[in-house]
Amino acid sequence: MTPNLREYHQLVRALAKQERHRLVRDTLVLPKECGVYLITNRQRQHLYLGRTANIRRRLKQQLLYEGGRHTLKKKLKKEKGQSEAVVIKWLSKCYVQFLPCQESMVKRLEHLAIAVLDPSYND
Repeated sequence: MTPNLREYHQLVRALAKQERHRLVRDTLVLPKECGVYLITNRQRQHLYLGRTANIRRRLKQQLLYEGGRHTLKKKLKKEKGQSEAVVIKWLSKCYVQFLPCQESMVKRLEHLAIAVLDPSYND
């Protein structure tokens, strides 16, 4: 059964309350699951929200290592005019919150969470 709008809003609130993990240090404790993730800085400012089939792989391969093509990393490089290595070092001080959900729900949950949480680097 597909969740109604109220249930999706509850999921967005649940995402914002999830435990915060340091992007670099805690990557291995994240599950290999489908869901939505929220990247925040030390001040808890919402930077980026995305969806993934495997959170651990998404962060390790595309965000935290040179050569990865994560949208947030591209936007930060352009905005800050810095090298990829400098951006990765800056990101290593950030946090991620993750909410697992069914694959059938992930796209709709991502769109609603972006609208509600208004992360700085989502278009």
